[in-house]
Amino acid sequence: MKKISFLLLLPFALTAQKNDQQELDKYVQAQTNVKGFSGSVLVMKQSAVALRKAYGLADREWNIANTADTKFRIGSMTKQFTAACILQLAEQAKLSLDDKLSKYIADFPKGDSVTIQMLLNHTSGIASYTEQPEFGNVAKLTWSTDSMILFFKTRPYNFSPGTKFQYNNSGFFLLGYIIEKVSKQPYNDYLRQHILDKLGMMNTGVDRSDSILQWRAKGYSKGKTQYANADYISLAWPFSAGVLYSTVDDMYKWDRALYGLTILSAASKQKMFTPGKGNYGYGVFIDSLGKHLRIRHGGGIPGFVTDISRFVNDDVCIVVLSNDEFNSGALADGLADILFDMPVELP
Repeated sequence: MKKISFLLLLPFALTAQKNDQQELDKYVQAQTNVKGFSGSVLVMKQSAVALRKAYGLADREWNIANTADTKFRIGSMTKQFTAACILQLAEQAKLSLDDKLSKYIADFPKGDSVTIQMLLNHTSGIASYTEQPEFGNVAKLTWSTDSMILFFKTRPYNFSPGTKFQYNNSGFFLLGYIIEKVSKQPYNDYLRQHILDKLGMMNTGVDRSDSILQWRAKGYSKGKTQYANADYISLAWPFSAGVLYSTVDDMYKWDRALYGLTILSAASKQKMFTPGKGNYGYGVFIDSLGKHLRIRHGGGIPGFVTDISRFVNDDVCIVVLSNDEFNSGALADGLADILFDMPVELP
């Protein structure tokens, strides 16, 4: 599979004006004109829209433009939803974060040394299937869940469980397996019933290549001189680590829910948002931009790169969804710089 490469911004200082919609749009339009950003952007500050706009094309063959309602694959932004499902099941006493992996997969090597919490915060040491040299040879194949787990479960651990942080898609794949086993529901059904429907996130769900999905963006790879259709990947592989699609508006509904108690208790949210090794909580990174506390996560899947950045003390949410593998995280950073009167770079 092709590696996603991020483009660097060429420095050019711009003095930003706080919460200025014209400056925000000017910045994204520059990224579109010069660097080729294609996607949808939502910037919300204290429940007010600072920018809600789409750029570029959802379908290059038919010359169909992106809109704010376009649906994008969100890749690893899925992980925060998977983490929330696990925390809900813990609140219901259907599992414990201290449960050993061996409780759910008896023959998993070192399974009695790996806890659910280690899967949530990427400290299990289990080999990540997307990092295996031969993954590109099987990524297009649709296997059973057991066969996909077998693909990575017999590989050497990267380190002793609990000792280090290393981002790991296998861990969140296993969390999806545990959700299904404990809830006795398919991952999609549990997520829909207990999170998406509760929040009215009707434009979010588990993606399927064989389904007809209205307003779905096509994914593209961008070369030096031209675009190409993104590499195909069987969506059985991303599973609970990265299989969802969404819109900017639905992701803002998710942001709003994380301030309240509709989805998670205060105690569960505290666990989710407490940084551990690698500044990672459960399905999210916790860091800061300047003096502004930030909870964020990006996503990358062939043809798409995404980011949600939540500045919880400022009540600011920035969602960037791209369908041409643009560096959405860097774009989100630039938009935040503008909001917070910090220097920003134009290409």
